Amino acid sequence: MDRGNPPPSPSVPPPSMPSGEAGVKPDNDSWKEQLGFISGTVLLWALVLIRLLPLAAGIQLPNGIQYVDPRGYADINLPSYSLLTVLGALGITGFLVGVVHMSARGLWLASPTERLNRLSQRTYRSVFTIAKYALGLLTAYPILFAVVGLQRGVHRLLSVESRVVGIVLYFVVILAVLAVVLAPLAIWTWRVARAETAETLWARLKALYRRIEPFMDDFLESFPIIMLFVILTNVTFYLSYKADLSVSKTIYGKTIPGADVHVQLGGMTSDFTKLHLTLVNTNGTPIREVILFDLGGGKYAARIDLTGFSPDRYGIRLEYPYPDVSLVPFRVHSKVRREQWFLVAN
Repeated sequence: MDRGNPPPSPSVPPPSMPSGEAGVKPDNDSWKEQLGFISGTVLLWALVLIRLLPLAAGIQLPNGIQYVDPRGYADINLPSYSLLTVLGALGITGFLVGVVHMSARGLWLASPTERLNRLSQRTYRSVFTIAKYALGLLTAYPILFAVVGLQRGVHRLLSVESRVVGIVLYFVVILAVLAVVLAPLAIWTWRVARAETAETLWARLKALYRRIEPFMDDFLESFPIIMLFVILTNVTFYLSYKADLSVSKTIYGKTIPGADVHVQLGGMTSDFTKLHLTLVNTNGTPIREVILFDLGGGKYAARIDLTGFSPDRYGIRLEYPYPDVSLVPFRVHSKVRREQWFLVAN
């Protein structure tokens, strides 16, 4: 026996990663590219789109959500408002998906499980699916612009201020515009299916289904994200409004006999006739109504004569009958309410 060299020890195989939930790190670094794309490009564009919501809140909608206007005047404010709110909802959706992706990938790096990896992959693919459907939805807005403009233009030419006539014209214009836009696409699709299959109707339908099957798979996989986008679209549509109130100064004395009040309305709270502005005392008791003057573009102003006011705290209260939502803390109020206080000194 060779005493100089110890006997060889039996080889022990390295411990294998358990199957199932653990040990799913990929062989390549594709997850790094996905994480960089989400944290850079997606979040950047999401923040840019979210910044469009204040623009939507400033658009004037004095008649509210009325695609059919009995007065018959062409107006692109409502389609513009709708487009901006959809883009804002797309930005919020992209931001939320990006946050979920980065969180899941971070947890996956700490504890690599198949569930976290699938969530990261799914959120990454959902970004592209949402983008495709959003782009498809955005192509409908030129049609909406055309429908609203044509309907109101024809209604104006008829010189009939009737809502029934406006509704009929609205649907007639929709059918006409859709026929012009979709007819070439339908003819092309049918010819493609006819060239690839037999002459039977069933064979043509199967060929069309094979063409849209990949889109259906993406849709089903990203269905929760798509539903989130739809919900946020409705939320941003109804919660994009502006009701700003300001007073020129905080303290007034003998040398400043009047207080200047400024109000700005927009979005879903654009109707000036629903605005209620009141001067109140320090206890919140109304003193008198404040009459505003229209400056145009949703801006209004008034001057309150403070001559004879005793030294005390006074306030301007704005009320508008529209649901007001505060996120922190989350509350839903029955109406929009703003207050600005000022002091009348000796």
